[in-house]
Amino acid sequence: MLNVLRVSESQRVVALESIPRIRGLSASSQALHTTAIGPNALIRAMRLRRGMTQRDLAQILGISQSAICQWEQGFAWPDGAHLSALLYALAAQPEEGFALSSFPDNMAMTGLESLDSVALGLKQLLRPTAYGGGNDLLDLQALALNESANRLAYNEVCPGAAHELKGEIEAAYAQTLVLHGRLREALRACDRSLATPRPGHQPRYVYRATIIRADAVIKGAPGSVKSAITDLIRLADTITSPRCFWQYSYRSWIASTIADGYAKLDRAALALQYFGEAQRFSMEHEPHSLELERWNAKLLNVLGLHHQALEVAERALEQEPINEMDRLRRPAVRLEWVRAAVRVGLMSPASVQLEVSRKEISEMNVSYLVPFVFELQSSLDQLS
Repeated sequence: MLNVLRVSESQRVVALESIPRIRGLSASSQALHTTAIGPNALIRAMRLRRGMTQRDLAQILGISQSAICQWEQGFAWPDGAHLSALLYALAAQPEEGFALSSFPDNMAMTGLESLDSVALGLKQLLRPTAYGGGNDLLDLQALALNESANRLAYNEVCPGAAHELKGEIEAAYAQTLVLHGRLREALRACDRSLATPRPGHQPRYVYRATIIRADAVIKGAPGSVKSAITDLIRLADTITSPRCFWQYSYRSWIASTIADGYAKLDRAALALQYFGEAQRFSMEHEPHSLELERWNAKLLNVLGLHHQALEVAERALEQEPINEMDRLRRPAVRLEWVRAAVRVGLMSPASVQLEVSRKEISEMNVSYLVPFVFELQSSLDQLS
């Protein structure tokens, strides 16, 4: 709701502070140095928020105090009936109910005691970004992963690798924050990523954090767009001759983001030049995908070339998705078609396609696109 209302940073802080112990994080933070923050620690946090002892909760649920203790320590987990009663007794907030109901089907945030388990957690953290879906537990998940990486580095369990994971976690967190419009927070996460101790080589998280930082500035976070473009050009110079998949991928990503920056500055020729470069690098390392078409349509819309954007998006929507990720990108491509159609006056087709997008977004849970649906609906209502 705060994102849709576009409140200021100070207003966001006031709003969040007015919610008592949001998502149980306040109480959970007391256990940072002794246990990972996860569903079992969340039970303890929720109990403390209600001012209950383990004995109080056990009496309400009609079970032994030792059962509560085992749940909170992660040695056991409540069955369906006990879990429902637990959520009711602790007045669980929606995201807390989601966390406890989906465990252990989703990744457990406990047991992050090895580099492999933290790396698996990083893949989970990136999933909302890769697939465009939402994640009600994003902050909790990133915090748990960070603390586990810190603990592994502190205990000298491959400290170099642990620090590198920490940098990757912060960069991935920033990427998802940008996706959900939390731009200032994304800048801070990028800064933390870039401040992570580095090994002798240039780790991959430096590339990701630098690109995401520039992207946040281009999308409206405080900072100079020109400086962001300069940082990206300097970064591109470190991969002048890509040799592997990830280098081609990052060169394409860098060029696309530079194109966005020049579009923001109304430098159409440079924007199209760099997008052409992004296409070249992309075609050299991966099959054609809807992501590049979406980016192309978005860029053309930003530059005011709406007829061209309409053609690009229409062609893309006619193609069969080559994989699951492409299928999940279709709603974003369709929204760019709607945006272009509104600008060229195709009001009735735009209204029909917007409704199709709304259904796709709901079915696929591509929640970060919801504000764009409201924005385009508002434009349609005003013009009609």
